[in-house]
Amino acid sequence: MRKLFSITWYIDSYRIVTQLNL
Repeated sequence: MRKLFSITWYIDSYRIVTQLNL
């Protein structure tokens, strides 16, 4: 469960970074 949460947080962070880049 903890791993899944970490992965989700990583994906969200990546998406935010991409939006900022754009």
